[in-house]
Amino acid sequence: MLEVADAVVDKINTAWAPVGNDSVSREYLTPIEVENIIGRKVYVFAADYSDEWETRSENLSSYTIALIVAERCQDAGQPSKTWLDERVKFVNEKVWDVLSDVRTGRLLDNTVWPQTAEVLVYDVPLLNEKKLFWSEIEISYREVAEA
Repeated sequence: MLEVADAVVDKINTAWAPVGNDSVSREYLTPIEVENIIGRKVYVFAADYSDEWETRSENLSSYTIALIVAERCQDAGQPSKTWLDERVKFVNEKVWDVLSDVRTGRLLDNTVWPQTAEVLVYDVPLLNEKKLFWSEIEISYREVAEA
């Protein structure tokens, strides 16, 4: 499970190459104090896993990875449409497209593949109240493993 989460971090780092205060990290707790966020943060969490029989000698393992993309708008006033468009585009191109496509989103030497993916594009109350872009992504991966 942790290998899958770490592979997700690596895949995003490769696609994005964060600089400055931007980062991708695997976490256990959401390390967020909204007022202290500087830069774009992608937090990766090992959410859950399960096994079911595939054959007598193999299990079909499932791993759910949760991700949060967070960035606080530093501009005066409410975030602009352009600012928001850039963050939504980032979630789509550097997280969703990179991880959810079964052809390109495979992990760990192509042995683990994405099965389902869901995204909450942004949290309206956090955006309105805290000027915080907050997107939640959940991806379930599958793997056939020896029992």
